[in-house]
Amino acid sequence: MKVTDTIQQIQSVYRGDQRPWVIGFSGGKDSTALLQHVFYALLQLPTSERTKPIHVISNDTLVEIPQVSVMVKEALKKIDNSAQQQGLPITVAQTTPELDDSFFVNLIGRGYPSPNSRFRWCTERMKIDPTSRYIERVVNENGEVIILLGARKTESATRAQVMNNHAIEGSFLRRHSTLPRCYVYTPIEELTTEEVWEYLLEVPSPWGGNNNALFQLYKKADGGECPLVIDTSTPSCGNSRFGCWVCTVVEHDKSMQGFIDSGEKQLEPLLNFRSFLKEVRSRRELRERVRKNGQLLNQDGEEVWGPFTLEARKEILRRLLEAQKKVGFQLISIDELLQIQRLWKQGGRSITGPTADTDFSVSKIMRETRGETAMSGYHDLLEGGVDPLLEKICEQFELKPELIERLKAEEEGVAHLQRRDSIFHKIDEILDSVQSS
Repeated sequence: MKVTDTIQQIQSVYRGDQRPWVIGFSGGKDSTALLQHVFYALLQLPTSERTKPIHVISNDTLVEIPQVSVMVKEALKKIDNSAQQQGLPITVAQTTPELDDSFFVNLIGRGYPSPNSRFRWCTERMKIDPTSRYIERVVNENGEVIILLGARKTESATRAQVMNNHAIEGSFLRRHSTLPRCYVYTPIEELTTEEVWEYLLEVPSPWGGNNNALFQLYKKADGGECPLVIDTSTPSCGNSRFGCWVCTVVEHDKSMQGFIDSGEKQLEPLLNFRSFLKEVRSRRELRERVRKNGQLLNQDGEEVWGPFTLEARKEILRRLLEAQKKVGFQLISIDELLQIQRLWKQGGRSITGPTADTDFSVSKIMRETRGETAMSGYHDLLEGGVDPLLEKICEQFELKPELIERLKAEEEGVAHLQRRDSIFHKIDEILDSVQSS
């Protein structure tokens, strides 16, 4: 009865106006249940009434637990293919943080301390901003949008209160707390956790997804999903949720430990690295005694704890690349490594001595951890130089040498890995960036 009522409600709201929908999809149980309801609601409408565009967006922080990341990417492909085959007006997109906002560029490049509950600098940069940019683009093109989320009142009393505070009398919609011209619609808000799982395990996925596999993933992770975060009022990761594998906000990563205990032993290097990040945050000798704004003392007249020292950042990078070699898949991209070296070369404030790195330490650390020569195109990219033969060939075929250098560096950066799936996505990104420039 709840499923029937919810589908009828979705159909009514969908036909109620021309404002496009943006559906937040994290790949977890709630967002999957939400999207299934929407799929079935649309499929039961006549083709002539499926006119309003729907955007299904998922946020990739670039530091998701690998198993979850793979699952979400596969789900998005199936959703996209199924929507096209069944004539549904659905556009699928995945948002990612800007290069300068990525976790490792800020942690290793700028020396930001590992996040904690008092300084959670990662959420806005990696989650809120990328998703908000996408939504704002849709708003600018259409005037207003309706955002669909898999939020449920039974998740917590706080969640229920937030939802009730923004309710619009006589409407299924709520005002968005921060995004102007945006409204929020939560069709499955009255479902319990047990009802969500009952629905997913009894009703087949309309795009051919495997909800039994999703259930098993939850059992392994020993936790819940990280929701699509669109403002600071949306609960971010924490407790035993699965999300970013580098998360140091929680005391213990129960999700990662759950994966390992269930047989995913290859994740142990990630858990060890995450524990290292949490521990080094509190080591005074690894932190600068001046903040980036030049502040030496806090309001109480005590010495401040600034960013990680350059030497500390080098050690963090070394351990990250060692973990990457052990797990056999890419944890940090070539573009991130390039940006880290640029930031190191610029240097920063310190009262203990110069902080600028002019020795191309990133490349040196890569040689040390990988046991091979540095990538041939890496120094060329950093120093702005181009091999004369390559330049001549590019001129003949009207190509940009920088494009070939980036492609070559990206390929060589994953050549030693067992799993190289990420290279195809990265090649597309590089080619898209060149076309748009």
